[in-house]
Amino acid sequence: MNKDAHSGQDAFKILKHVFAFTLLASFILILFYGLGNALVPLLFAAVIAYLLYPAFNLLEKYKITRRFSVIFIIFLFIIIFLFIVLVVLPILLKDFQAFLRTIPDYVKSFIEYAQKLSEEYKVPLYWNVNEIVDNIKSYVQNISLKTINVITGVLQNTVSTIIGVLIFFMNLFLFPLFFYYLSTDYKSFINFFDGLISPKYKEDVYYYVNNCNRIISAYIRGQLIVVIVEMLIYSIGLTILGLPFGLVVGIGIGALTIIPYVGPFIGYSTCIIIILATEPTWLLFSKVTGIFAFVLTLENFFLMPNIVGDKVGLDPLITIIALVIFGNYFGFLGIIFAIPVAGMMKFILSELIKKLHQNYKEKYLT
Repeated sequence: MNKDAHSGQDAFKILKHVFAFTLLASFILILFYGLGNALVPLLFAAVIAYLLYPAFNLLEKYKITRRFSVIFIIFLFIIIFLFIVLVVLPILLKDFQAFLRTIPDYVKSFIEYAQKLSEEYKVPLYWNVNEIVDNIKSYVQNISLKTINVITGVLQNTVSTIIGVLIFFMNLFLFPLFFYYLSTDYKSFINFFDGLISPKYKEDVYYYVNNCNRIISAYIRGQLIVVIVEMLIYSIGLTILGLPFGLVVGIGIGALTIIPYVGPFIGYSTCIIIILATEPTWLLFSKVTGIFAFVLTLENFFLMPNIVGDKVGLDPLITIIALVIFGNYFGFLGIIFAIPVAGMMKFILSELIKKLHQNYKEKYLT
């Protein structure tokens, strides 16, 4: 067979793979579009089932069937959901609204304290206190209005009509249904996607999939545990110390730790502003600093190495660049998923470069 025939066959194979990929992508897009409002509970159920997959496997080793553990988790979710909606959420919203109302006063007291220090040490500060406070009040009011508008908008869209009520309760029912089948019939889904892969490429596909899964699972599961632990430590610790709105501030700081480097800095700065605006004593300052030092030490030397590990493999500089790029393109969701996605991209790119080097050596150096 001549060279032109070979190139024609190669081009046909490439077109065939492109057509198959396009067909599959189109089918997935049509499926997602057809799901409509049911897409959110489906994706949420898929994420939870993925995160709990190792726990289900561990329970099966102790002779606890997957179906029983899944049903137990569903009932546990229902209890936690009702507890959060009926007990926790009203308290947090009330404290959050009160915290937003006091932010301008805190900032004003902080600026006045800074000006007093500047006069004492003869370092001029060219600040217009009233202008800064007015801008912050306007910003806080916008946050409050946006929060109220989002909540009322969601409620209006979900319960304003009979169809909206039906869709709302259907989505509540669909989550446990999707979660149950995704968790119990996972082998069927694996076999289905396995059948879509050509035997020729199956080894390579599974190699990349398994390593990307290792990166995602290590980061998301580990980061979730780290965030929950730090939420508890910060909220309990700051509340015991008597910091105003310690519960709300602690939960917020714990949630912000999902953003490396930036989250702890924002949380610590917020606490310092509150301290200087309310009770500027070295004792409270040192106690709050001690809590942050303890949590950062616990995170860097115990939680991250033992729970998350070095699975992502990103340098600090690459991590910051990934956060900035994904944040600019995709907002807050981009910041959350920047690190695992960047880790996968780095792994795939490094593997492709290795293969290119290997092919070059085999072709030209042997």
